[in-house]
Amino acid sequence: MLASKDELRTRMRDRRLGLSPDEVRLYSEAAAVHCANLPVMASATTLALYAPILGELDTAALAGHLRARSLTVCYPCIATRHSVLAFHVVDDVGKLVPNRLGIPEPTEDMPEFERSQLDAIVVPGLAFDAHGGRLGWGGAYYDATLSAAPQALRIGICYEIQVVTQVPTTASDERMDVLVTELCARPTGARSTNLLRRVR
Repeated sequence: MLASKDELRTRMRDRRLGLSPDEVRLYSEAAAVHCANLPVMASATTLALYAPILGELDTAALAGHLRARSLTVCYPCIATRHSVLAFHVVDDVGKLVPNRLGIPEPTEDMPEFERSQLDAIVVPGLAFDAHGGRLGWGGAYYDATLSAAPQALRIGICYEIQVVTQVPTTASDERMDVLVTELCARPTGARSTNLLRRVR
């Protein structure tokens, strides 16, 4: 299992890094439109995004759509001595500061937002499948966070080239409720909750 995950991580990382800047921009803008048009966005007030690294799909365009609708936009940070991410309200992605892993994240002086109040969390990953499976970098921060925030709709977002037939998963891997790429947004059916009605 570990070997198959590591091989898939390497392959998907290389696929992402092989995209041109124009492709990244166009695909990110297209995915932002699909995500912004999800029914949940009509009633949501607060949503968590991520700042991209290593070729990840850029969420800047999506942040623009959300702020235009007066949604509160939060970004995660790795809290010291905790495996669960903390979230802070950020009004300008340019104010994020790279952490020890090189991931741009909020500073402690930015307003913290309770994860239990988030309507949706946009989740990055190296690979996804149509059933909601997700492969991250292996730190399990998002898995722990999603488990601790069951009320939040889980939106996996990536390039279509990152979608595979089946992601190798274990019982501790949390699944996405909806998968968004530059082509479309599709529900996964991973969780049988009322949240799913908000993405159909």
